[in-house]
Amino acid sequence: MLPSLNHIHVYDFILVLPESRLYHRLDLVPADTMCAHFKQLATKDSSTLMLSPGGFESPFEHLSQVETKLAVQAYMAFLNDDTGLIATPGIKVKYLQVD
Repeated sequence: MLPSLNHIHVYDFILVLPESRLYHRLDLVPADTMCAHFKQLATKDSSTLMLSPGGFESPFEHLSQVETKLAVQAYMAFLNDDTGLIATPGIKVKYLQVD
């Protein structure tokens, strides 16, 4: 296993993600290199993560709000924070444990 990889436990699954993690909304915050996969924006350079509404502290509020570039940047900052200094932008932390 490479030392630059982090382990994230989501429920009973273990995801191994590279240093740079992206939120799935590549249309709002594009990756450096992008392509199309089945007519959807995609990237081969890093992992993308899509959270279900249940992954947020307030699922109804998350569904009723428009996702903005600022919100996506806050999600990505939280997901890529290795120091633990960035507060959660509404993501349930109890289901997301970083080792």
